[in-house]
Amino acid sequence: MKSIIGGFAAGVVAVMAMLAVAEDRKPADPKVPEEVWLEGEVIDLTSYLKDGSHGKDHWKMAKAHIKAGTPAAMLTFDGKLYVITPYNREGFEPLQNAGEVIRMKAIVYERDGVKCAVAKDVKKLPPDYHPGEEGGVRGGGGDAKGVGAKGAK
Repeated sequence: MKSIIGGFAAGVVAVMAMLAVAEDRKPADPKVPEEVWLEGEVIDLTSYLKDGSHGKDHWKMAKAHIKAGTPAAMLTFDGKLYVITPYNREGFEPLQNAGEVIRMKAIVYERDGVKCAVAKDVKKLPPDYHPGEEGGVRGGGGDAKGVGAKGAK
C-alpha cells in the first residue's frame, strides 16, 4: 500500500513539475506598439542571418532576393534589426527600397524579443548617409514618438 501511495505522490509531483515548465514557456505579453523613426539599410533577412551579408556590395542581391519573396528587414545604424512587415494595405514602401538606406516612420511591434516595423512614411537617403545628418535621428536607430527626428519627413 505504501508503494502505491508513494507512486501516486511521485506522479503528482511529476505532473506539477511539467505544469510549472509549461507555464514558464508561455509567450511574453507584447510591448505596447510605438510609432518611431528608424534609419538604416533595408536588407534581405535570410542573407543577413545566414552570413551577415549587407552593405553596398550586397544591394543588388538584396533587391533580387526581396523581389523573389525573401523577408525584408531594416538594419539600423546602431545595429538593431526590425523585420519589415506590411500589414493590410500599409507598409509596402520599404520593400521598394531594398538594399538602400532609408529613414522610416513606423509602428513597431515586439514580442519575445522579435521586433517588426509597419512603415507609415519612408524617405530614401543618400548611400553615404551617416546618422545625425539632415537633423536625423539621434543614435541612428530611432526613438519613440519621433523625438530627435526634427528633419524627418
